[in-house]
Amino acid sequence: MQPLRQSLIDDAVAYYQVASEQFASGAMKRRPEDSTRVEPLPAPAATVPAPATSAPAPAASTESVPTPMQ
Repeated sequence: MQPLRQSLIDDAVAYYQVASEQFASGAMKRRPEDSTRVEPLPAPAATVPAPATSAPAPAASTESVPTPMQ
């Protein structure tokens, strides 16, 4: 089975080989000037407003967890 675009495969292999050699020799170390500053995204607004008060947790959820049977 012959690939449709052999030239694209050949280019990809060549890029990989060069990158692999540069990485192995230490030529691809991360430099601070290579970094792109990224601002955090704003938190999404809640779709449903939080209630003004909330009910306390049921008593069963605040008790200790029983140990499994042996």
